[in-house]
Amino acid sequence: MTQQNMSESLVIIPTYNEKENIEQMLRCVFAMYENLDILVVEDSSPDGTADIVKSLQIEFKNRLHIIERKGKLGLGTAYIAGFHWALDRQYEYIFEMDADFSHPVEKIGELLHALKQGAGVAIGSRYVQGGSVKNWDLQRIILSYGASLYVRLILWLPVKDTTAGFIGYKRAVLEKIQLTAIVFKGYGFQIAMKYAAYKLGFKLQEVPISFKDRELGVSKMSLSIFKEAVLGVWQMRFRKIGFKKAVLALFLLAMACQNNDKPKNLIAEDAFIQMYLDSKIVEQVIKEKLDKQADSLKNAVREQAYETFFKEHNINELDFTNSYNYYNKDIESTIAFTNKVKDSLNERLEKIKHRKQAHQEEVLVPTP
Repeated sequence: MTQQNMSESLVIIPTYNEKENIEQMLRCVFAMYENLDILVVEDSSPDGTADIVKSLQIEFKNRLHIIERKGKLGLGTAYIAGFHWALDRQYEYIFEMDADFSHPVEKIGELLHALKQGAGVAIGSRYVQGGSVKNWDLQRIILSYGASLYVRLILWLPVKDTTAGFIGYKRAVLEKIQLTAIVFKGYGFQIAMKYAAYKLGFKLQEVPISFKDRELGVSKMSLSIFKEAVLGVWQMRFRKIGFKKAVLALFLLAMACQNNDKPKNLIAEDAFIQMYLDSKIVEQVIKEKLDKQADSLKNAVREQAYETFFKEHNINELDFTNSYNYYNKDIESTIAFTNKVKDSLNERLEKIKHRKQAHQEEVLVPTP
């Protein structure tokens, strides 16, 4: 049943064993923002997190809400439960936020401003200019940045911080995304939500934040969450071309992780870099020309454009994918590949610049 709330904005905070952080977090948000509600989605924490939240509901009447779930069901399902709850109560702006103070509370206002200025999704980003990470060692920074780069290159997603979890959504975005189709639980969930919004044509805007690692409580990160994100990206990428090709691509990826053998039809690196740049141009042209067109038209044009792209370059999609995997088989090779792509792009831009200058000089020279 649809209900009406007093505020237009809601922050969703999933919790599991957050007794050290939750009260301070709730008080901090409410002290900083008067016209904002909070929904805690609680997964039966054995440390008594739910009791702390419920004890504060008297003080923050009609502003603090809680959903209690039976068992530790995962981050993704917690947010989806929260999204449905928010949509039923007519909230216009819905935010995701951790309970451990890794996301700066003072930045909620900037995310809200970005949404009100036209963004469909506002992302608290560590990797845009002005963003940063605190209390992380170099290995963790490289792993996190490399993961975001990996996602961007495979999905062609124009977001620097693809795994970010400090996010604001407009109601219209969540209404249009098929939430029941988002099956991922951890980083994969965050990537899938951004990718779904992007494919639907909504504007994604990154807001720089300073991300600080938790000081109290225990991190919920696990190897299974990381694996889900790595393989989930390929499921998203190949969803449109059918199950068999998706399985084949995942198999090839798994084989690439076990050895460094060259694919049978490996495209030479220099040639592949030029093809990769061309593919990015195709995607950018489609985005700009069809920005306000129906999704069905965008998808049809995109499929036709890439079919033509592969024919013009005399390659097939599988060889293109295998070559990409080979040149991005680990973090070090991905960074090296990205630098080469940047260098090649700069060379193209320089050639265009010189051509323009030569054309201008030719125009200026008088005819004898």
